[in-house]
Amino acid sequence: MQIVPSYEALQKQVTEIRSLRLGFITNFFPDPIKHGLWISKGDCYTEHVNNTLFVIKVNPSFWNVFFCSVSKDALVSDLEAFLAKHAHKSISFDLVGRDSQCQPLVELFQEKGCRVLVSLVRMTRMTEPMAISRDDSVRHASENDLPLISRYLHHYFDERTEQIPYDEELLDHCRQNHVLVCNENGRIAGFLIFDSNASTLYLRYWFTHPDYRNQRVGSRLLRTFLDEGKDTKRQLLWVIRTNENALVRYRHYGFAEENMFDYVMYYESQNNCTEMKEQIIKILTELRPEFDFSQEGVDFIEEGMLDSFDLITLVTELDKSFDISIDGIDILPENFCSVEAIAALLVKNGAK
Repeated sequence: MQIVPSYEALQKQVTEIRSLRLGFITNFFPDPIKHGLWISKGDCYTEHVNNTLFVIKVNPSFWNVFFCSVSKDALVSDLEAFLAKHAHKSISFDLVGRDSQCQPLVELFQEKGCRVLVSLVRMTRMTEPMAISRDDSVRHASENDLPLISRYLHHYFDERTEQIPYDEELLDHCRQNHVLVCNENGRIAGFLIFDSNASTLYLRYWFTHPDYRNQRVGSRLLRTFLDEGKDTKRQLLWVIRTNENALVRYRHYGFAEENMFDYVMYYESQNNCTEMKEQIIKILTELRPEFDFSQEGVDFIEEGMLDSFDLITLVTELDKSFDISIDGIDILPENFCSVEAIAALLVKNGAK
């Protein structure tokens, strides 16, 4: 594994795989601004395994990994070797494309020990006449707003499924007037970050603070976003496929699902995974010693092994043991139904 010295060097390595003329399969699309920033921060590495190039973005608790290979068959063997070498790392892969293109790769990654962390669908809205009255509470962000927006991004968004922007990227968005904030009583109640070119408006991040839910903060931001794109031909966004409430809401504004999907595959560090699960089982056993929490395939909630009062105590113990603070919006039964679900919740909330 070697650090990438320049964007030109990264391009050259990708071209070398193409020049083999044995085929080409990839989930990596070089961008001089985005990947140039990774390189300048010293966070971008590459590793060659036979006829596959792996591009690695190093984050504090996991890696984002992309691949360029000559074929699916080559990727199968080279991925296995790559994961075996880095079994101590947690790794996130994005598989993007039409469902018929993604499914064979999803199955391949699952066979190699990865799981689907989340799947998203792309939604598109073609610009049409729409009467939008801009709300005075929504404005373009100033540079003074960015530290708080950055804190919200790192606290409330799952960095494994959302590529959280660097502060430099936030600043660039702000200077292009591509960050909207909604103010309530002098506080930032929500924000929306987007990209734009001559034809397309692309929603990147959309957030309402939990203290301001059900107060139309999100709808005010979205309507302003659509007004910002009134001169573009279409608006794009990605949404979790199982989030029916969000899907219904977007459809209300004229968005429709496309046959374009993003499967976020996650490979759990074998060291971290084992230690974390052992600690979770220990905490659960101390809480309810009459049950065997090491059993697989058992739903702790449905089987009555944990009730709502247990969850309150459990959250406190998990916070203390893993030095985190589990977000209140994540305290849902489905996040505590198994050791695996609890482990995923801990990682989402910053556990190492």
